[in-house]
Order: sequence, then C-alpha cells, then structure tokens
Amino acid sequence: METIIEAYETESAALFLIEPNGQLQMAGKFGLDEIEVNISFSPDDMPFDKADLFEPNSPTKSLADALKLNEGMFSPFKVKDTQFGGLLVTGNSTDGIGTYKSPIEDHLSSFAVLSAQIGGLWTNRLLMDQNREYTNQLETE
Repeated sequence: METIIEAYETESAALFLIEPNGQLQMAGKFGLDEIEVNISFSPDDMPFDKADLFEPNSPTKSLADALKLNEGMFSPFKVKDTQFGGLLVTGNSTDGIGTYKSPIEDHLSSFAVLSAQIGGLWTNRLLMDQNREYTNQLETE
C-alpha cells in the first residue's frame, strides 16, 4: 500500500478482495487509520469494469465516502480465473487536498497495470497455498 501512495503521491490507499459470498472486503490499507478494516460492499452496486477516477455523482461515491476520500481513483483486478477478484483504491481526504497530488486521468493506465500486477501476485499466493494443501494431502495418504 505504501508503494502506491509513494508512486502516485496520494494520501492513502486500500486493497479490497472478493470474498466467497461475493462481497468485497478490505484486506489492507495505508493512511486510513481512522477507517475500520471491516468495510465491505457488493461489487454489483458499482461500475468496476476499468480503472477510473471517483466522480461526484457516480455510484462509486459511496465507496469514496466510506473511505473518507474527497478525490481518488480505483482499479479492479482479476484473481485466478475470475473476471473480478479485487479492487485497488488510492486518493486524498479533504484535509489532504493541496498537500498531496490529485489523481488525474493520466495516472489511470499505469494504475491499471499496477492493479493487474497485484492481482497476479495474489493469484500466485493462492495457487501456492493450494499447491501446499495438495502436497500435504499426498503426504498423508
């Protein structure tokens, strides 16, 4: 998370992963000390098909409000063979505007690439856990 705020010079960042029940659950955060980790929401309620900026009159406004972000950007990523496995978010609170750089349209393509890399890393971790589980099963048989 710290790498994201360093790269984009924003105030905070959060990582959401899709749970088996279909809800997105916050899995990590940086710079969001007053935000509880138990934030979860349905991805069906929001247009998470590509990297984008938070817009004032968009369904994503509720996520920005929950994270207390006045401006920011988000990008979905795939995990394993799913179409949607999680969401990466970064941005600034009202107090952070002027101190930190504002996310802009020019950042979206590199942010989407970073998000895809995080999805790949998470997939590798899940597959390694699955491989370890299979190995343990074979060893006990």
